Amino acid sequence: MLPTGTAIEVLTVEQIATDVNRAGDVLRGSLAAPIVVAGRVAVPRGAPIYLRALAVQSAEPPGRPAELRLALDHLGSHGHSCLLRSSSVDLAIPPGNPTCVSPGTALEFQLIAPAALPRGSRAK
Repeated sequence: MLPTGTAIEVLTVEQIATDVNRAGDVLRGSLAAPIVVAGRVAVPRGAPIYLRALAVQSAEPPGRPAELRLALDHLGSHGHSCLLRSSSVDLAIPPGNPTCVSPGTALEFQLIAPAALPRGSRAK
């Protein structure tokens, strides 16, 4: 079980662009650091994790900054996953560049509700 308040560091795997992506899109990431619970690695660094775009605003009309709100969606692979409820991250980018997030961008979230780990995870 991942307790409320668990910090989760994520690296984006794909480009997220406000002129392409829409609210509701699920986007790929990987854990930038292991998730540790009670002194044990519960989920290793590099594990797949998925983000959801909660809000996307392109830089329209011209001169307006693009905006993006992301939250964690779920963690898991190989047919096992757990839903995650997390804080959101709000990003704004100056006018003239539709890309809000490049691959490899580090983002940090915090769980706002406990989450049951997928079967086969390391910590109970």
